[in-house]
Amino acid sequence: MNPLALCLLCLALVPALVSGQGDQTRTLAFPALGATATETKVVDPVTGDIVGSARDAAGHLVDVSALRAAEILARAADPDLKLGHQLQAHLTRVTPTTRVPVMLWLRFDAAALDDHVRNILDGRDLTKLSEAEVRKLEADAGARVAAEIGNLTRPFGRMLDRMGLATRLVSEVSPVVVADATPGEIRSLAQLAVVDTVYLETRTGGATNTDANATHRTDRVHQYGVKGRNIRIAIMEDGRISGGHAYLNNLGGTFRPAGAFSDHVHAVAGCTASRYGGELGAAPDSTLWSANFEQYVGADIIAAGDWIATQNVDISNLSFYVGDGGTNQPTFFDRYFEYHSRYYLDSYVVAAGNTGNTHTRVTSPARAWNVISVGSHSDGGNGNWTGDVMASSSGWLDPSTGVEKPNLAANGVSLQSLTQTNPWHGGVGSGTSYASPHVAGNLANSMVVNSAIRISPEAAMALMMATAWHNIEGSSRLSEKDGAGGLHGLAAFRTAKENRVRYETVTASSFSNNGYYTTTINLTAGERTRVVIAWGANSDSGYNTQVLDADLDIAIYEGNNVTSGTYRGGSLSFNNNFEIVEFTPQITGLHTIRINDYRFDGTSERVGIAWSRKYRDISSYKIRERTDDPTAANAGPSIGNPDFTMDVDAAMCPNATYIVAPSLTRPYFGGPGAAYSPYNWQPLTYDALTEFWLFDVQQFPAFDVWENSIGVLNSAGQSSGFNLFLENDPSLIGLTVYHIGITLESGAGYADNIKEFSEVLTTRVLPAATDKTRSDDGHFVQALPAGFSFFSQNYTQCYVNMNGNITFGGPSVDYSETTAELLSGRPRIAFLWDDLNPAGIGMQGTPVVRVREILTGPADDQLVVIEFADVPIYGGSGSSSNTVRVTLFGYTGEIKIEHLNCSTSDAIVGISPGNGISSASEIDLTSSGQRSSGSLNAMFETFTGTTCSGSFCFFDWLDVDSLDSHWNEIRFIPENLFTVDSYRMELDKK
Repeated sequence: MNPLALCLLCLALVPALVSGQGDQTRTLAFPALGATATETKVVDPVTGDIVGSARDAAGHLVDVSALRAAEILARAADPDLKLGHQLQAHLTRVTPTTRVPVMLWLRFDAAALDDHVRNILDGRDLTKLSEAEVRKLEADAGARVAAEIGNLTRPFGRMLDRMGLATRLVSEVSPVVVADATPGEIRSLAQLAVVDTVYLETRTGGATNTDANATHRTDRVHQYGVKGRNIRIAIMEDGRISGGHAYLNNLGGTFRPAGAFSDHVHAVAGCTASRYGGELGAAPDSTLWSANFEQYVGADIIAAGDWIATQNVDISNLSFYVGDGGTNQPTFFDRYFEYHSRYYLDSYVVAAGNTGNTHTRVTSPARAWNVISVGSHSDGGNGNWTGDVMASSSGWLDPSTGVEKPNLAANGVSLQSLTQTNPWHGGVGSGTSYASPHVAGNLANSMVVNSAIRISPEAAMALMMATAWHNIEGSSRLSEKDGAGGLHGLAAFRTAKENRVRYETVTASSFSNNGYYTTTINLTAGERTRVVIAWGANSDSGYNTQVLDADLDIAIYEGNNVTSGTYRGGSLSFNNNFEIVEFTPQITGLHTIRINDYRFDGTSERVGIAWSRKYRDISSYKIRERTDDPTAANAGPSIGNPDFTMDVDAAMCPNATYIVAPSLTRPYFGGPGAAYSPYNWQPLTYDALTEFWLFDVQQFPAFDVWENSIGVLNSAGQSSGFNLFLENDPSLIGLTVYHIGITLESGAGYADNIKEFSEVLTTRVLPAATDKTRSDDGHFVQALPAGFSFFSQNYTQCYVNMNGNITFGGPSVDYSETTAELLSGRPRIAFLWDDLNPAGIGMQGTPVVRVREILTGPADDQLVVIEFADVPIYGGSGSSSNTVRVTLFGYTGEIKIEHLNCSTSDAIVGISPGNGISSASEIDLTSSGQRSSGSLNAMFETFTGTTCSGSFCFFDWLDVDSLDSHWNEIRFIPENLFTVDSYRMELDKK
């Protein structure tokens, strides 16, 4: 069977949908009341409607909310029930005079704290906050919460001192006091109304990547220039991170500056933020906070955790466990981190524990509802998913609350990371300790492009679960050991960048659409899709009932803002603070996420919502345009080019069979009466699984258009190139050519045969070029596409200056690029602003300066392409070469700058409104740099050549030794098509 037929058979066997969980039953215990209740939910598989009931031991109908409220009151009235289970057991083994270390959890007004946070956050677009705005929101929320809690803990601590009980810690940010007391004093304290629970202080605990980035597809995120910049990650454990480490020069703060170093903490930190080229961390540009406690003692851990709350940290990684007394009950620290996540708006990523070969329990604090718990899998020593399995040591048994843990998994087997001594890197072993920091780092990358995730840990959980498409074991949707699946950093990044993750605050009154809360999303037919919602647990007096304040369920329907109709999948559970549904939409268009408040006992909940498209989001290999001779008259996607060459780069699919499927659309209209191109094909959309192009792959009439579009990749996962023959036919001009690659799994069954889809390569067919007169320090005037705007001004022409920049309103002959002139001079696009000399001789011969333009037809089809090919710098004739291509799009105002091999030693690249409007400073455009210019602000960087090979020195932004004839792109995209006053920067390193 040929590969394409095999592919089509595979598609035919994809299931229509997976409707999530079926009926659910659980039994609840209310020990203070001496009662039990059996609760059942039933879902109609056709309509998605849910009905349920709860009955007591005698079979009578009961109200779970009422029972829960009564249990809370009964526990508050019974001092014995205020004692944690480990403390109760411990008190039976000590004398009446023994002073026992205890941690007292005080009663606080959870509704008031929720209101404080909600009032600060609600009514704002959290997806596009500046760095300063994010920090201020976090600080304001934290200050309000800390003020309330401090007014609770300080008086209580003074009271204990008056009682003669020496307090060892009185928290200013958590409702916690740590002291030593005799059994009698403990029971007296338990009688106080302000005391909610008394816990035995923790005195046991412990610590629980060359190929990892490839397995997690983080390397592809790095190619977009995203490496965690400006995101703060706390590494919390007993070891201190060295501020002088050779490959960790990004330490923002340390809790205990005199604490001891450890190999473990550096290995964990390296998985997140290593800058060593051989073992790059997931987010090497993030800033680390060393939250190092002295030892695994409750007061020490609390002090470090409280410090994190004061540092405006975004993510905390916890690669340690605390003792649980041999049970699977939640511990004090599960509750502690529930509280910190909910009220200080921080995401906690926690190792699930290395218990898989012993008692298998997920360890504490990975049992907490609000934390992202991470299991460990192997990566087979490569980035190829084939053969990846869960580590046998990875903990997986759910806690007594019934919440399904871990949430997802990541590579934690045979890791290469950092060490605390010279040579500072090497093998560090295995464990969930090294899986969780990979999740933390990839979450940081997503936060770079979507600030809402930094504010909402609920949205962060929804995002990481919705995008965990690497299925290791069991059901793809959710299973025992890998949770939602293996980490997929690229899918998380894409979902965040495209704002397919949201945060909403809901109250009981929010469920007003026929008794439901609804939100609408746009989906594509045939594209395997996941939708996840996540909300938080509270840590108030209801925590000890082991029942969440809210029980939410979801259902997916076709249509806009509907609550019934065509049902496409759903998810219901009792014990989870998340719901996850995986299904295949049958239509392209609007779908409704219907959220049902099966039970809602609290006042408000923050709900994170994320949805991910499997094949679009996980596509990690690329089809790349290759240009070996940029000076050729028909180089690039130009009519008359018989060999427009593209390469397949699928490093994760060595020796795989590949197919490159093409499509053409968008005929060029040459004027009134112009006919469609005879080569007009049906369009290829991003819906790679169901669109008809797969069933109708054909070639132009009368001759072969593609060569090598089906073949076998080499051991590096690359092809030798395939070619598109573009006839010298003007009717082709303006067509958009789409190519998508598919690799097939060798020897797999049909249903699993598709290995991976590539990103879509989109190319416009261009007309023949018009050569321009080359000169040193000269310029030419260029007409612009209809509707082109630049920083809120409309222009019909621009000035292309021979020193590598475009100005508006007049030319610029200055060959000495400076920040001052960029900001104060004319509005400018600096595509390679340096002292270039197009009149000289390049390394390939005579340089080329030319223009290709489409300036007729619909405005959204118009564009201008300006090419500088093999242009030397002044004084470098014959020994230097710089090739750059700039595309200006009419209707959208997008600016695309592409660089090929460049040998200038320095240059400015970026955009500026000029005229002294902007006071912006230089930023790092391409190493996880600022993504938005802000209103009327410049975005630019002065690049320097730092890597040289032969005659070429390559800009530091490329992060590669050689471009190898492939173009790298920087795109400046207007954030508002009407005002065009600010730009979003995107990068694609080929």
